Amino acid sequence: MKYFLFFFFGILQLKAECQGKYELFLNDSSLTVNADQYYTISVGGQQIRIFLKSLDTLQFKDSIFSFKYFKDYKISKTEIQKGATQMLLTTADGSGFIVQEYSILNPENLTELMLAEITKEKINYGYVSKREDYSRTLRTGQTLQIKRATLTYKEEVHIFEVAAIGGKDKGILIITQIETENYSKEAKKTINLLWDSLEYF
Repeated sequence: MKYFLFFFFGILQLKAECQGKYELFLNDSSLTVNADQYYTISVGGQQIRIFLKSLDTLQFKDSIFSFKYFKDYKISKTEIQKGATQMLLTTADGSGFIVQEYSILNPENLTELMLAEITKEKINYGYVSKREDYSRTLRTGQTLQIKRATLTYKEEVHIFEVAAIGGKDKGILIITQIETENYSKEAKKTINLLWDSLEYF
């Protein structure tokens, strides 16, 4: 978990400890602190007030892209093959998103294939698929074409989105999944934050 530190004096170093506590180092002295609380310390006979603030959102940044996510989740990063790395975030109900970064190809032509692959099992089971493709502009100015499929079976609704952006021998592929539409408010917020904050350099 990352934190933003407000301080007025001295060189500070932050080290995480267990159970949400942190040890704050000031030169040769240390103080055990919690986030979102004020503390007063003495430095050279002077009283200094410090505050360790917990951020609601964190940023994942790589060489060609970045996005934000809520601090309650963790990003799992895996090399799926040479030249392809995957970032995964999942919520408690199985919803979430994947960002795959490629350094060997432009993945823009893979979106239709990927959407067909991730929805194939449910469609074969009997889900009805409705396409609702749309576009959106990234914070960095590019227009992203998003393939969206809403799958319905009786009262169950699942939503899948796939998009990609890239250039010569590089790019990113994004997959989002809302596992159960009626019960995934947190998942919707998490995916909306991804789309709203996504940047491609």
